[in-house]
Amino acid sequence: MAEGKGTGRRLIEALEDACVLLDADGRVVEWNGRAAALYRIPRSEAVGRCLTELIGTEPNAFPWPALRAGAVERARCTVESTQVAVDGGRVPVELTLASLEPSDDDHGVRFLLTVRDVSGRKAMERALRELRDLYRMVVEQSLMSVVLIDENGRVLEFNRASEELTGLKREQVLGQPYVEVLQSMVVDDARSPGTHGVRSARIAEALRSGKPAFEGVGEYRYRLRSGKVGWVEQLVYSVPTEAGYRFGAIAHDVTERKRLAEQVLQRTKMEALGRLAGGIAHDFNNLLTGITGNLSLALPDIPEVSVLHPLLADAVHSAESAASLTRQLLAFSRMQEISPQVVDLNALILASERMLGRLLGEGVHLSTSLAPGLGAVKVDPGQFEQVLVNLALNARDAMPAGGTVAIETANEELDDGFCRTHPGVRPGPYVMIVVSDNGHGMSPEVQAHLFEPFFTTKPPGGGTGLGLSSIYGTVSQAGGIVDVESKPDCGTTFRVRLPAVAATPMREAVMVARGGPVGGTETILLVEDELLVRDAGKRILERLGYTVFCASSGAEALQVSAHHPGVIDLLLTDVVMPGMNGWELAERLSKSRPGMRVLFASGHSSDVMGQQGLNDEGCPIVAKPYTMRALATTVRALLDVGSSAKSTP
Repeated sequence: MAEGKGTGRRLIEALEDACVLLDADGRVVEWNGRAAALYRIPRSEAVGRCLTELIGTEPNAFPWPALRAGAVERARCTVESTQVAVDGGRVPVELTLASLEPSDDDHGVRFLLTVRDVSGRKAMERALRELRDLYRMVVEQSLMSVVLIDENGRVLEFNRASEELTGLKREQVLGQPYVEVLQSMVVDDARSPGTHGVRSARIAEALRSGKPAFEGVGEYRYRLRSGKVGWVEQLVYSVPTEAGYRFGAIAHDVTERKRLAEQVLQRTKMEALGRLAGGIAHDFNNLLTGITGNLSLALPDIPEVSVLHPLLADAVHSAESAASLTRQLLAFSRMQEISPQVVDLNALILASERMLGRLLGEGVHLSTSLAPGLGAVKVDPGQFEQVLVNLALNARDAMPAGGTVAIETANEELDDGFCRTHPGVRPGPYVMIVVSDNGHGMSPEVQAHLFEPFFTTKPPGGGTGLGLSSIYGTVSQAGGIVDVESKPDCGTTFRVRLPAVAATPMREAVMVARGGPVGGTETILLVEDELLVRDAGKRILERLGYTVFCASSGAEALQVSAHHPGVIDLLLTDVVMPGMNGWELAERLSKSRPGMRVLFASGHSSDVMGQQGLNDEGCPIVAKPYTMRALATTVRALLDVGSSAKSTP
């Protein structure tokens, strides 16, 4: 009997948990060392006593009736409880009571109670819950779409940002195959057909094989919640598990970012095209100056009855047409000579209304809606009129069967939000001019190239493709922007925005007499690096009676001046020249010849001349290409102003 009892004691002492052998009434028959350590009660004090007397000082701490009933009915019963030890400490435990078969040598033992300290497990479970709650909070509050996919390719997680991005609800998506969900969101890129199918196939293969076989970061066209198609940047990653791989996808809408990047790229491209066009136009202007100058010298000497006269006259008209084209190129490149004035656009539109009506023709109705109290802007009135003409002609051509062209004006305040989406635009008050038609409209592909020079959808001979590009240049040169909104068969709307300025009186225009060319006998120093232009200018000025000295550079002009002891009444110099520019030459010569007048000749804009040291106030300029009349009038007026200044007491 003692041997059997000793064997039972050795068995429970070998167990990792606190173990107690109990009789049918719940009295302790055996008590191992683990129990003694847990409850801090030695075996000698525990054996023979009722277990509820040793532990269970609080209700339900040791639910003996429930445990006993469960053990008798099912042979084993397990419950969780918080045990209160003798010292008052609380210990979370798992209680398991097993019913034992009675035997002759069991010494009354009917039950085996194991008490397992689950403090560590509970702490781990609590930490896991906190980590899960933190994860849920991070995922749910994330501004980025987060989708988790299990080893079978089904959606495990679909956060709030995913719902906002796609318009799909979490309960719709959870448990669904991710490839099917993806098919409802991703669309083909028109520029890369088949993107959707290829990507879906790669994801399906990765999920089937359990291998991370598709790329990390990529940009894709998604059908967004709004119903529109936008761009989404997505990071796909994989996590190895015992069952294979789990996958995750983190995405966010980059439609606006891509739109801004495309705007910057378009702006950069247009600026590069502008520099190219401006350079070509400037060089062409030099050639035209030689052509028009020589023609204006030759034509008056040819009798009208001569067979040469109409040929030269046609050449003059062709040169004038070529000069018009260069002006349009310069307008696009923002290199055209302008005379900006503070003006009321409503007044300019009203003054142009009759002319626009004639251009549009009888089949097109022109309506205007001009906002009262419209702010003033600083533009070249002639250039703005050309903007209206080009927009009107563009609208007329879009309505071959007739329609309506509407011109509206309004004051508008552009905020930081608008300027962030329109690079190069500054916040502040603007004046907006809206020109719309109900014509056939334009596709996005056409709009992407709309303001590029020589781009046209018209048949050969139908247009030069410079009208809208010159609008772009004119508006940009005035510090404004032009936007277009159009859809096929839905008409077109152009919005021109120009910075509003404080209204100030316009400067009095310098009126030029319309009589024949008037010359003189003064001495002129002509400085021009282009031989053709220099020779043409020399012939014109000498024909007008002036004494002319020529130089091909600033350095040569200084030598000519140094070797000429007499008076030089006027310096006529090109602005942009190799080495010393026209402004630097004028400054150096004016120190030794203070009474000398200065006239600049240029095919460049005030922007370019500003880079050369000139400002746009008080700098007499003759624009290339010039004719004999234009050069004669400008030179004479400038010399006469100088004579008046000298004679003033």
